Amino acid sequence: MALDKASEQKVCNWLASKGQLVCHLCQGKAWGIGDLVGNTIVPTPLAATSLNLTGAGVSLYVPLSCINCGYVVFLAAAPIGITAHLRAAQPTAPAQPQANPEEKKP
Repeated sequence: MALDKASEQKVCNWLASKGQLVCHLCQGKAWGIGDLVGNTIVPTPLAATSLNLTGAGVSLYVPLSCINCGYVVFLAAAPIGITAHLRAAQPTAPAQPQANPEEKKP
């Protein structure tokens, strides 16, 4: 899910309050903000009978990628103040073809 401008600003403000983020690979200091990522929370310990994800929670992350080398860092969204209400997609019925009243039946 794409971040809106207000959420992007929250990320920038939060990062600025923590100091300069330096890439572990290339020592770069320029970062791009990616789309919000959700990760399903799976119950533990995991047993064959407990693999029912209905109503499972989702952890949200903001990915930052180094502009120079592409190294990616995932930050938990909640401490930054970013939340989203994710809804499961509702199945939709296929559209029924409409008869054309001007067509003549044989």
